[in-house]
Amino acid sequence: MSSFRTIEVLKGKTMGISSGISLRKYLVVLQFVFSICIIISTLIFSSQLNYILKKDVGYSKEQILIIPIQDDGVKKNYQVILNELSKDTGILGLSASTCLPSYIHRRTAAELNDSEGNKRRLTVYRGTVDHNFLSLFDIKLIDGRSFSEKTSFDKNHAVLVNEEVTRLLELNNPVGKRIRMPGFKDGEVIGVMKDFHYHSLYNRIEPCVLYLNQKDVSYISAKLNINNINSTINHIEALYKKFSTSHPIDYFFLDDDFRNQYKSEQDLKTIFIYFAIFSIVISCLGLLGITAFMADMKRKEIGIRKVLGASSFNILYKLNTELIKWTATASIIAWPIAYIAMNKWLQNFAYRIDLSVWVFIISGLAALAVALLTISYQTIKAATANPVDSLRYE
Repeated sequence: MSSFRTIEVLKGKTMGISSGISLRKYLVVLQFVFSICIIISTLIFSSQLNYILKKDVGYSKEQILIIPIQDDGVKKNYQVILNELSKDTGILGLSASTCLPSYIHRRTAAELNDSEGNKRRLTVYRGTVDHNFLSLFDIKLIDGRSFSEKTSFDKNHAVLVNEEVTRLLELNNPVGKRIRMPGFKDGEVIGVMKDFHYHSLYNRIEPCVLYLNQKDVSYISAKLNINNINSTINHIEALYKKFSTSHPIDYFFLDDDFRNQYKSEQDLKTIFIYFAIFSIVISCLGLLGITAFMADMKRKEIGIRKVLGASSFNILYKLNTELIKWTATASIIAWPIAYIAMNKWLQNFAYRIDLSVWVFIISGLAALAVALLTISYQTIKAATANPVDSLRYE
């Protein structure tokens, strides 16, 4: 500053700042690279989360109350509880099981003897259910039938398998085939269930076998009438308390539990939204500063152009062209970075959205629109200024 020539400073000229302007440009571009990456990430996070929450998981989860059974007194009398609850008009359906359609965690080995006497083996997830399980959760059958109370055969010998079992064992006509599960029992396939997501969408659907076992129960599931939910829950609580010896009732709705599986993703989405807003604001502040600075530096050039016949539109075009170049450069840098990062994140999901080119185009256009809006006041002010004011001393 001490080396500046006084007369030049007093005339309004600024010396030796070209390198500073270049540095400012690089910083603005870098800020927009970061902002565009965050915008892309936020859009992809939102799309994947919406895909998960709206995807058909193969079973119904609305209005279904789940009651975990931890109390021995309730376990011993669960059939009495079911009989009492079945009389409540606020309950549309009941089921007792050791698993849920969203949570089957026990695994066992299974083997099948094909028509040629060869043994085929695989590991399956297994669960015990009652006769109402499939109908309550609206799990579809694509072949055969469900469990029936009218036949004693189902209680000890029948099993249901999902489509993945038939694919892995290459069964063209699975109904009637016998599957052996060492340590449990042999079972005859009476029906094939349409695949449903009994784990989160991070995991692929794996082989699953369901069979009847009314000696053990971990959950009571009840589909509630939406018009009588509070009174029905009060009835359930009172009935549970009647048989409970040590554990108070604990319950949840299946759709809430499903959404809670992806709570970390929802929290991450919220964080990215705040980061996107914050980064855009910071970028726009930097852009506003450099635009005001450059408009002030070019005020004489703008005045001369206007005297020579340039229109306000021509001046606006010239002032905005450089901004468009910066945003385009930032987009070109940000797109591959965001693509690599988000594609790697999506690999965590067995079921995921496809990365669309429109997400990247929209992010670039959004950044450009925000940038143009940010500098609009400064550029319009510079383009419409009276050239006499900037050239009065020349």
